[in-house]
Amino acid sequence: MNKQTYLDYIKKAVLEGRKQYEAAISHWRESYRPDQFLGMYIPPGNLAIQAQTEGFLYHITGEKEYGVQARQMLLAIESFKEIVPDALRDRHPEYEKGITSFDPMFQGTHYIQGYLFMKDSALLSREDKRQIEDSIRSSVQAVMHYPEWGAHNRSMLRAFTVSLAVAALGDTEETREWAKLRDYLAQESMGGWSIEDAELYLPLWLGSCIMVVQHTDKEEDYYAKPQTRYYFDYITHILTPYGQLPDFGDAHYNSFWYLWLACLEKGAAVYRCGHMKYAARKIWDYALSHQEGPPSVYLAAYFSNACLWADDGLEPVKPDWQSELVLEDVIGKKVAFRDGWEEDSTYLLLNYRDEGDYAYVAREYLRRTIQAPAEKAHHGHADENSIVFFARGPHILLHDGGYRDSAPNGKYRADLYHNRLVFREGERDADGSLYDFIHDDGTYRRVAAEKLHFQTFEELVYSRTRVTDPCHGVIWDRAVTYLKEEGVIIVVDWTKSLGSRQLSTANLWH
Repeated sequence: MNKQTYLDYIKKAVLEGRKQYEAAISHWRESYRPDQFLGMYIPPGNLAIQAQTEGFLYHITGEKEYGVQARQMLLAIESFKEIVPDALRDRHPEYEKGITSFDPMFQGTHYIQGYLFMKDSALLSREDKRQIEDSIRSSVQAVMHYPEWGAHNRSMLRAFTVSLAVAALGDTEETREWAKLRDYLAQESMGGWSIEDAELYLPLWLGSCIMVVQHTDKEEDYYAKPQTRYYFDYITHILTPYGQLPDFGDAHYNSFWYLWLACLEKGAAVYRCGHMKYAARKIWDYALSHQEGPPSVYLAAYFSNACLWADDGLEPVKPDWQSELVLEDVIGKKVAFRDGWEEDSTYLLLNYRDEGDYAYVAREYLRRTIQAPAEKAHHGHADENSIVFFARGPHILLHDGGYRDSAPNGKYRADLYHNRLVFREGERDADGSLYDFIHDDGTYRRVAAEKLHFQTFEELVYSRTRVTDPCHGVIWDRAVTYLKEEGVIIVVDWTKSLGSRQLSTANLWH
């Protein structure tokens, strides 16, 4: 696992992306619906991805062919706006100066990286640069109309795009205003605690932080903060023995590993940490051995950053830690039970993370602006005291219920889709379905969670965590005992009523 490994994959993926280019554009035209995505225009997704990867290869190899292709993608972004009906244009204040050329959160980061790789190339004429920079301006204009703030991925993806835009257009009166916006959006994230508890969104947040500080003079200070180091250690300690990440919160099973891969390469290089390097290699080995189909240019876009950040001189070091708190009982609020890092090792992850009592204003802002009542603020599930993941060797015995079936609510965030107790008012009809009885509207009801005990002994590991649920008027403790020699997990649930009412309780396993 080294820079060349990434580079070889990216080259193959770029060629595959070229083959699929016309089909992807045709599919976009056929599937475009003006009322989708809240009526916002989003151009074909492969353009920005292809621009980034082609530009990256031009930057690394100097081969003209990649530069020509990158230029084509960067300029093509403007040619799709005619699909937008006039009625849609009139509804959006951010379109006052023209339709936004691309989505600033998920496309802007790729598009502008592609331009930065190409900016100093003779392949771009003055007119080319003017058009590309106008496209970038339109995206920043959208962020100006709808900024978000707080330590979470939505604010940092915007800050990421704005930061790249400042670097792309250089120091002007206009970009100095953009830099102020970037700093406001990123302020709570620079060395702060994320308010998210989701395997997908944490690396989007962390990766955006990495890129923002890369384009400022605060990089050394950022990596010196203990909160920053925490998140790189966090994912290293939570990794499964076979090289994937438990899908806690908003996430899908065995997915989004490529986001963490790039972050771990950066963390390993900055902190000279062989454990992080090992985790990155383990993720790569598993994911690539299970990938179906041709190389993906989408993955290659993230591998390009992993390639830039990787330190080939750093040796991977296999972890030797076993069962532990990950990493403590204030921010992480997880317990990992494991007997090693071999392919046949036992691994169980208990999540008792509640919404938390920090970042109040940011949490309330999200609660009032995003219509997703099924989630904690932000992207967390009703999974307190849930066993998120349980495996022995290649056998996955339990895992989380999923992300969501559809926006805005999404049933899979609800408590009944997790390995935990659920509580409901009243009594189930003996002839009725348990599923129907416990399947409520899915709205998240806030609880408080805390650790009572975590102890490791020669023969066993023991944890006891408590959930206090004011909505249902109940206290619930979950005690997990791992008998090391027998390889057995014993789960004991204990409940206590806080009032006088009738409750039904179900213990669910997926």
